[in-house]
Amino acid sequence: FDAGSFSRHWKRVHERYTGYRTMATRHTYQNLREGLSGIYAASDIDDMGGATRTVGLLLSASNETEVLSQAAAACQLTHKHPVAVVAAQFVALSAWRVAWRGEQPRAAMEAAVGIIGDDTLSALFHIAIRKLTEATDSGTALNKQGDKRVDDLALTSMLQKNWSPHGEVWMGGKASPVHGAL
Repeated sequence: FDAGSFSRHWKRVHERYTGYRTMATRHTYQNLREGLSGIYAASDIDDMGGATRTVGLLLSASNETEVLSQAAAACQLTHKHPVAVVAAQFVALSAWRVAWRGEQPRAAMEAAVGIIGDDTLSALFHIAIRKLTEATDSGTALNKQGDKRVDDLALTSMLQKNWSPHGEVWMGGKASPVHGAL
């Protein structure tokens, strides 16, 4: 993986592209057009866009150190927000451990959280595991809301400190910001 080559390719593709662009894409492309490069051109958006391109790194990284380094470099082409970078490393390392070590997804994710050692990532991961348990345990208020809304309720309750099963539900689909999507 060569970040400079990928960045030049990405810019060429976006010179011809006329479809929808995310906020991070618009910011990065404008910065590249103004002559910025590398991390200086990247947006400060904390969404999962940078993490989505890390899956291809499964084929180029030969060890965990390379996975982490390449994931950060790939993410920082368009997303320099620290939470976005950590999310990219988490996704890449988790997937790499499943693909190359044959680990079960949850074990791979737990290992990735420990290896990365980021407090925000750790907190998000543990909240998500707690919400998964609530969503699948038939004795909880979250589970009793029905399977059609349980995902959205779980996400809403992760994002709100004083969640109530009878409160407003965020039904905007799955979120792209790291805190909602990861």
